[in-house]
Amino acid sequence: MTISFVVDENGKLTDFEPLNSTSLNFEKKAIRRLEQLPKWNPATRNGKAVKTKFQIPLTFKH
Repeated sequence: MTISFVVDENGKLTDFEPLNSTSLNFEKKAIRRLEQLPKWNPATRNGKAVKTKFQIPLTFKH
């Protein structure tokens, strides 16, 4: 599964969107875990912090 999200100007992760869902339950758990991550360093453009969209692939192993 791949999840798309935005890192805003303050480094907060927002706007989570599953791109190729395998399971609604896994999708919800993955987003919940991503929401708990500490703030990231935002991207900069011309010396100013800007929003940036990311995609992250996730795999589940049991």
